[in-house]
Amino acid sequence: MLSLILFWMCRVEYRIDDAYITYRYSYNLAHGLGARYYEGENSCGYSTPGFFLLLAAGEFLGIASHWTGWILGGIGQAAVAFFLFRIHSGKSAWVPSALAALLVATNVSLLWAGQIGMETAVFVALVFATIVRASSESKKGVGPLLAFSILLRLDGLVLAPVLLLFRFKLRPLLREALTATVIVGAWFAFARLYYGSFLPNSIHAKVIYHEAGFLACFGPFAQGIAYFPRTQIPLFALSLLGAGVGIARRESLVVALLVFLTLYVAGFCSSGIMPFTWYLVPSNIVAIAIAGRGLTFLWEKLAPNRSRRLLALLVVLFSSLQTLLALDHLGKHDAANRFKNEPYEKVSDWIRANLKTGSTVLVGETGYMGYLLPEYRIIDSSGINCIAVLDIRKRHLSNVTRPSRAELDHLEGMVLRDIIEEFNPDCFTALIRMPGISVMRREKSLRDRYEVVHGSWDDASLGRGTLLAVRRDHK
Repeated sequence: MLSLILFWMCRVEYRIDDAYITYRYSYNLAHGLGARYYEGENSCGYSTPGFFLLLAAGEFLGIASHWTGWILGGIGQAAVAFFLFRIHSGKSAWVPSALAALLVATNVSLLWAGQIGMETAVFVALVFATIVRASSESKKGVGPLLAFSILLRLDGLVLAPVLLLFRFKLRPLLREALTATVIVGAWFAFARLYYGSFLPNSIHAKVIYHEAGFLACFGPFAQGIAYFPRTQIPLFALSLLGAGVGIARRESLVVALLVFLTLYVAGFCSSGIMPFTWYLVPSNIVAIAIAGRGLTFLWEKLAPNRSRRLLALLVVLFSSLQTLLALDHLGKHDAANRFKNEPYEKVSDWIRANLKTGSTVLVGETGYMGYLLPEYRIIDSSGINCIAVLDIRKRHLSNVTRPSRAELDHLEGMVLRDIIEEFNPDCFTALIRMPGISVMRREKSLRDRYEVVHGSWDDASLGRGTLLAVRRDHK
């Protein structure tokens, strides 16, 4: 209950652009347009089929996807705290377990992940639920939980080897493995037949020219400790203590969390894809879950009464500080991003007022504007939602490794030029920043065909303002 109250206190209006991509898919499915971004092409631009289906169910019931996503974020956060309590309550009294749950319930990164409309909080809750269930005697339900974790994020595949740490008898092991295989296999079969690929386009788009080395990818994970307010640093000290205690005492739950954390970080660092901030949250929260074991260990070693009361007071004060920092951090984040989204909203209003329904619009912020403009055909310049755009990007970028800023700017300009030639959109936008616009301004044929109705080529080339260009022959 406290976790839900904190989530409500920290509510923000901002949702990250990636979330709006999934929102548009769920909107279209619920309104009979199929599991696609726009009519005419089956392209999988979302990376979380489980979350997409939950959002579509909300849309079908009349709840807008951005609200369903926010509600699920709150439920996910509360579930993370609950299952963390369950993980530690088996080894110690309820008071230190509740204190450990309080540490994660007030954590800024978890609150942020739930507020921005992503599936991250629900995914972490499922990871904890799966591990807790695997530690039970019967093991029933492990298969479906593992499957739903994988459907929420492909990262859930990391859970499969972790679960083998628990002593499964042959029959329960086969039963749960078969259940998980059937559920996940059914989705993969659908994705292969419907979209033509097991993997979402978002992954294909990110691996085109990202060939970062292991250490380069590990950097963001290390920096993630300080990305959010530095109150997390003492928690990571507790994590080291908790990991040591868990390994020394061979505690299966703590060891499972530690193995999951290791495989999760190693998997990302080996992929060559630079992790975004929301990829850091699961590893962050799992590390804090391990810190909970460090806290319960200190509780065991302290003398009853005064020493334990002092530790409890310190945890409550620390959690209160985290809450205040979360309110401040999320408030500033919301204000900054609402200001950033203002141009997108204004451009969307202009498009509604001046372009007929069904017009083709090429945009950079494909999620946010696509969700605002469901009656238009939105083409994204990154290839996340459109296979033809992805093919164009591959043609220019697939052989490029670690391009310089100038090289990338030139290549993005060539990509944008070819996309415009391919689709001949009724209008296109360069919002706030678009790499390659400095190349586009030199394309005379483009300037002859399109009239700039807002902003200017020169301003956009310097990364300032908003450029909106409309085809001159468009009525």
